[in-house]
Amino acid sequence: MLIHPQIDPVVFALGPLKVHWYGLMYFIGFLSFIHLGKKQIATRPWFNLSEKMLDDIFSLEQLALSLAEDLVTFYFISLCIILHIWMQYLHFGRVVCHFMVD
Repeated sequence: MLIHPQIDPVVFALGPLKVHWYGLMYFIGFLSFIHLGKKQIATRPWFNLSEKMLDDIFSLEQLALSLAEDLVTFYFISLCIILHIWMQYLHFGRVVCHFMVD
């Protein structure tokens, strides 16, 4: 049997504010995007992109990420509710068929 380490999901807490590992990874990813993008713009003149365009792309990425997260959560919960209702209907149908056969 595999033994998995029990890692605390909270990196640090400042009073009621808790910073989780996944939030820290998002933050590092966003900083890397901005830093590497500006580095690409500075070192490659043929890279036809300005820092303003990079900031606009970053803003659109933030918007798309938050909308995608909300939509995925909504559709996943909706799918779970539909499957739960369907499974209850199937169970009811099996119970009714069982009594009809007996």
